[in-house]
Amino acid sequence: MDLPLFPPIMVQSLPLPALTPQMPAIDVGITHELAHLYHQQLTPALLQQQQGKRPRTRITDDQLRVLRQYFDINNSPNEEQIKEMADKSGLPQKVIKHWFRNTLFKERQHIKVETTITPEQLEVLYQKYLLDSNPTRNMLDHIAREVGLKKRVVQVWFQNTRARERKGQFRALGPAQAHRRCPEAVPIHQFPQLLPPQLPQKTQ
Repeated sequence: MDLPLFPPIMVQSLPLPALTPQMPAIDVGITHELAHLYHQQLTPALLQQQQGKRPRTRITDDQLRVLRQYFDINNSPNEEQIKEMADKSGLPQKVIKHWFRNTLFKERQHIKVETTITPEQLEVLYQKYLLDSNPTRNMLDHIAREVGLKKRVVQVWFQNTRARERKGQFRALGPAQAHRRCPEAVPIHQFPQLLPPQLPQKTQ
């Protein structure tokens, strides 16, 4: 059986409209400004985070001279004295407090390890202290030569003794308590001439 023949059907291709992406226009200038601002804001924070610590404050020779002058007189300054140092040196009060803590710790460690004050030297030091608790530099030189100690050791001893007296420890406990850091020291009651009037003398 023969199938009927049909004429071929021609399908005409229709042109499709071109699809062009409709992207919003971007101002290149604004993008550059935003990137620059982002870089300015993040770079210092990232650098600080990478370093892991804040930049240290550099203390100049003039500023160090101011701090040392106060330290030689009083190694435990109060808030008013710290503010006065800050005004004179231009350093933040926090930096000054940190410097005093570090310097005091280092000097105490140095003296504790390398210096032993004998009972005879302590006797002379307390005699001088009862006469003048805040001697001048020249007097410190003279005392250091007399007892055979370094001037800095004598100076720190006077500073520490003044600090104990301000806290009420010197007169309340007696100078003998201050000898605990010196293994060779003897009780001050064995030297009645060194006792201040506020302390009763022990009878042997």
